[in-house]
Amino acid sequence: LQNLDLSGNGIGPRGIIALSNRLKKLPVLHKLNLSGNDIGPDGAMALSTHLEKLAALQNLDLSNNQLDPTSGTAVGKALALVTSLTALDIRGQDIGDGVWSVMSALLPRAAQLRVGPDGAVRVAIGVTDAGTSYMTLSGGKGLGPYGAGRLAVLLREACPPLLTALNLSENDVAPEGTAALFAHLEKLAALQNLDLSGNGIGPDGAKALSAHLKKLSALQNLDL
Repeated sequence: LQNLDLSGNGIGPRGIIALSNRLKKLPVLHKLNLSGNDIGPDGAMALSTHLEKLAALQNLDLSNNQLDPTSGTAVGKALALVTSLTALDIRGQDIGDGVWSVMSALLPRAAQLRVGPDGAVRVAIGVTDAGTSYMTLSGGKGLGPYGAGRLAVLLREACPPLLTALNLSENDVAPEGTAALFAHLEKLAALQNLDLSGNGIGPDGAKALSAHLKKLSALQNLDL
């Protein structure tokens, strides 16, 4: 069995717990769709303890399942061990700070990262755009200074070697947020396209950025 679509079946927490215990019998599963099943935090926690058994999993849909920050974080940590994953959908629920755990799992394999002003996050995986992952920042808003700081930490820790495009336009990151990001941009050795427009960087921010740009040897396009 390579594809399993159980979306919209009202499985609930108890059903997903039973299913999770049988995942080890699906070693070649490529695609698992569990969207719209109201599995809730308990179901997601149970699922997270078994995800690493899906060594061939490429596409996972957990959208619209009433996950919370704790369960979202657990799923993110589990997915860090599923290195075959190229596409994830975890939209339709507010997982709070859990979104950083999920992003942390995906960034080491990311080729493109886009964060929109509405909090929509898009991560393209692999040098050939093998798949795309979607999630939403808490509250449906852009990064802001706090989010920019959190993302800066992830970029420092993950140091994504394949990241060629970073688009953070219209995220209201403000001077303090841009300063945090600038400090770690130089670690993105493959970065070719950088869009920070609409963030109120200002002259001082631009000056601070210039000190780091010289270390981005692959950069071809810059939008402020």
